[in-house]
Amino acid sequence: MRVPTLVAALVVVCYVSPAVAAGPAGGLDVNVVNTPAVTVTNTPDVNVVNEVAVRNTDHPALQPVNFGVGLGTSRASNAGVFQLNGPEYTVPAGKRLVIEFVSAEFLTDTGALTSAYLYVRTTTAGFRVIGGTSESVACEAAVSCIAISKLVKIYANPGDKVAFRGVLAVNKATSAALFMNHGFSGYLVDLP
Repeated sequence: MRVPTLVAALVVVCYVSPAVAAGPAGGLDVNVVNTPAVTVTNTPDVNVVNEVAVRNTDHPALQPVNFGVGLGTSRASNAGVFQLNGPEYTVPAGKRLVIEFVSAEFLTDTGALTSAYLYVRTTTAGFRVIGGTSESVACEAAVSCIAISKLVKIYANPGDKVAFRGVLAVNKATSAALFMNHGFSGYLVDLP
């Protein structure tokens, strides 16, 4: 018969209401008086010398690479598809290039740019499609832009040449040149 008494006592404890602090609904205003003044003296001068270069300590052999260039052509005399071939980056001897990010921006007259595609070519692997889009936006007065950017993993061997190709479609003759800003970032790794 003791078990039911114990269960009843536990039920009563579970239904006790939480405590509430006394005071006005908005809280109490507190004013601190006689605050001490703090003066700091004899502060040392700090001079940083022999700054440590930032490196990836997990991969100390990685050597960062950024390659970018702008390329323009003459204006389009009619509607059509145009190719812009960028200059080549040559992978140094004894190194492997790992490309991690590529991007390009295509520009011409407002309303003329209808689509663009970006390709990356390496001597060993050939052309790879990075991406394409038909979302043209006004990026400056009287200029339309299309931007393409993508995280990738592309490898290029020693001596390989890496180049970009942009393919643009325009729906009318343009008064401005067709232009492509493009580039990549990644790193070089020493080969044994």
